[in-house]
Amino acid sequence: MARTRTETMGFAQNIRGTIRDLRGELEGKGLDPDRMFEIIDALIQRTADLEATQEKLKRDLVSTTAALEASDLDLDRLASGYLDVLMAGSLVRLLLEARRHEPGPVGAAAFRLVEVRAGGLMAGVGKGTDAAKNLQHLRSRIRMPENSHRDDELTPKSKD
Repeated sequence: MARTRTETMGFAQNIRGTIRDLRGELEGKGLDPDRMFEIIDALIQRTADLEATQEKLKRDLVSTTAALEASDLDLDRLASGYLDVLMAGSLVRLLLEARRHEPGPVGAAAFRLVEVRAGGLMAGVGKGTDAAKNLQHLRSRIRMPENSHRDDELTPKSKD
């Protein structure tokens, strides 16, 4: 019959008490009650020490899990934000180039629009373009990290 750890510790203490109570009879049969005490006491102490260690590790695990989940969320948000910046950054470069060729209010208005949207816009390379699709694949490839570093996948593909 399996016992809980508490039951096992109680059982061992009861056996220890029985050894003490039957000391004379045990010695009369050639057994060494002192050695029995030494062995059972050492194992009771070892079990208690390991249980204390396990309980501490459980507490540490709870706090580590909370920290890991927070870090994972921060990492996901950062990587997603960087992807937004990569996509919006391409739009900033395009509009800066356009502003050089179109000075005046049109170029300035376009630049202000980019300044407002560059922090979170997912259309920096042009929504629906091959380049945007390639960048969006970065999010969808999270299950395939061994392929996520390939530079050739981030270059626009021709429609030939």
